[in-house]
Amino acid sequence: MSLISDALKKTEQLRLEQAGVLAPGIRGPARTRRAVQAGTFGQPSSKLLYCNVALLFVALILMAVVLHRSNGAGSRVEASADSAVATDPAIAAPATTTAVAPREAAGTAAVAPTAESPDATAPGMVEPFYDLTGVTVMGQATLVGLIRRSDGRSFWVNVGETLGGVTVVSYDAAAERATLRVDGRQEIAAMRNASP
Repeated sequence: MSLISDALKKTEQLRLEQAGVLAPGIRGPARTRRAVQAGTFGQPSSKLLYCNVALLFVALILMAVVLHRSNGAGSRVEASADSAVATDPAIAAPATTTAVAPREAAGTAAVAPTAESPDATAPGMVEPFYDLTGVTVMGQATLVGLIRRSDGRSFWVNVGETLGGVTVVSYDAAAERATLRVDGRQEIAAMRNASP
C-alpha cells in the first residue's frame, strides 16, 4: 500500500512542477501538500465564494431600487393621466359605445354637455394648436381625432360636441379638415402627415 501511496505523491509533485507551482526538485510547503492531499488545491475558498455572492446580491438590490424609483415616478405620472382620461366619459368610453341622439327635424344635432378637462389652458397662456389625426364615421356619428401640438395629447370628439374647451364645429371630408372652436376663437385643423 505504501508503494502506491508513494507513487501517487511523486506523480502529484511532478504535476505541480509542470504546472509551475513548485520549482523542480523542491518539495512544496506543508500547506500546499496538505491542500493537495485534501483535494482542495486550486479551488476557491468558501470565504471568497461567500463574498462574491454577497456582492452579487448587493448589486441586484441596488439595481432593483434604482429601477423601482425610475418606474415609480413614471407610473405615477401615467396613472394621473389615466385617471384624468377615465373621469372624462367621452374619452373613457370606446367609440363603438358612444350614444348619439337622433337628429331633430330641424337638422341640428343634439350637443352633449361640456366636459371640462383638467389640463385645459388657463387664461393668458398661449393657445394650443391642434392637428387632425383621424376620422371615424359610425352611422350618423362622426368622431374626429385631434392632437394638441404643444403637449401631444390626443383625444376624439364627436362633431357638434365639446371636450376640454374644444368644440368640433364641422368636418370637411374632401379637404380633410375640421373646423374647431377653441375658447371662443375658430381654428381649422388639417390632417397631419405621418412622421417617419
